[in-house]
Amino acid sequence: MILEEMLSDELLQQAAEKCAEAIIASLPAPEKCNHKFSKRFEEKMQALLQPKTICIMSPEYISK
Repeated sequence: MILEEMLSDELLQQAAEKCAEAIIASLPAPEKCNHKFSKRFEEKMQALLQPKTICIMSPEYISK
């Protein structure tokens, strides 16, 4: 079936909100989530959360 009219941004926004609400409603309560992450996982996450220094390469080093 081919839709004859385009979906409006407002209609898409409403659909996205309903979808988000359904996903959130399907999650267990935070107090029921008692997972213990490994020390290695926690260390990796801390490394990801640390601010990073960005190194900008000069254009002559970028291959085309």
